[in-house]
Amino acid sequence: MEDEAYSIVKGNDGYVIGGITNSSGFGQYDAWLIKTDFSGSVEWNHTYGDSSYDVAHSVVVTAYGGYAFPGSTRDNMGFRDFWVAKINGVNEE
Repeated sequence: MEDEAYSIVKGNDGYVIGGITNSSGFGQYDAWLIKTDFSGSVEWNHTYGDSSYDVAHSVVVTAYGGYAFPGSTRDNMGFRDFWVAKINGVNEE
């Protein structure tokens, strides 16, 4: 298993960590967001991606309390694409 955190951002009610996971999700590697409260207790975690190598590179808090994160994907041929996702900040499980 391989999990890595690339970014952490402080929100109004805790932290959101963005990175990559190989221990859960749909594909071989998936973009991963984890939401904790200020004491570090996990409130939710969610993976994003498909069967490609998907990464969440950073996380930002949006104006209305959600989160946005840029990501990238690499297919089996080695080609890369860039994407951006926005979530509403509620329990994503």
